[in-house]
Amino acid sequence: MENPGTVFTQISDFLDYLGSDFSGTISKLSKDGLDLSPKFPFLCSRHFADLIKKSSHPEALLREVLPLTVEREKVPGFVDDPVGDLPAGKSDCVIQKYDRRALIVSTATCGVRCRFCFRKNYPFQNGPDVAREVSNWLDTHSDVWEVILSGGDPHDFARSVSRPGRIHRSPPLGYNASHPHKTPCNASGPGNAAF
Repeated sequence: MENPGTVFTQISDFLDYLGSDFSGTISKLSKDGLDLSPKFPFLCSRHFADLIKKSSHPEALLREVLPLTVEREKVPGFVDDPVGDLPAGKSDCVIQKYDRRALIVSTATCGVRCRFCFRKNYPFQNGPDVAREVSNWLDTHSDVWEVILSGGDPHDFARSVSRPGRIHRSPPLGYNASHPHKTPCNASGPGNAAF
């Protein structure tokens, strides 16, 4: 049996996996042209591909992951940094737009590359010890009381940052993380988080 953690990086492999039952749907979606060499590379987990296969209306799910040539068109008002992350970057992995709150991106790697991602052009870096970098940053920014975790498995990352002796706060930091629904096999689960 194939590993459920498999990811598709080649569109042709992804389409082969979906099978011929989806050829009509894909043709309809890609009338503007499937982009076989997108600037924002294709990536889809097998789990998400299975959700597409089981869906009674797969078009919306396919639209999330299939790169189309229309993405390359210049659209007035569209910019590379639509939510203003670049000026709010405090380090390679910390974005702070609001007082008392910081977004921590633990990895530049995503389980699925959504076509509508508003951070697809952000220059995230995969550093050697992100947990130490974040802990050091938080130690010098005592005004931050809430950390939003993004990237990779937020639960594992939260444990590595908040393990005893790493951060001394009273009251402790609050962590928010959405459960990774597109690659659940890579997540430790909210019940296992040590916050």
